[in-house]
Amino acid sequence: MDLPNDVDRVLRDYESAWAARDTEALPNLFTPDGFVLRPGRSARPRSRRDPGRAYRGSGGPLVLRPYGYATADSVGYIVGGFAGSAVGADMGKFVLTLRRAASGRWLIAADTDNRNSR
Repeated sequence: MDLPNDVDRVLRDYESAWAARDTEALPNLFTPDGFVLRPGRSARPRSRRDPGRAYRGSGGPLVLRPYGYATADSVGYIVGGFAGSAVGADMGKFVLTLRRAASGRWLIAADTDNRNSR
């Protein structure tokens, strides 16, 4: 699925920061009050005081494949699957809830993901 460039940028920036295990770049993809909602963990509001907290120990190869998206005014979402490589089945799925910043850039308000059952 093709996304508009400004929406697709969210996925590609996330992939790049995740692959680099960049715990400074990942949080900067989020709104200041954004959430990381991961399975088996409590909801983690993003904090500029400790930007890498929700991602500590995470990272590696990542491919995000969009299944659908929508945007309207200053809000949007991307639904998709994720994998460790461009070939093979998705390992899990995600929903990124987006908010447009005053600059016009789309930022992640909430990141929800879970792995597929085996």
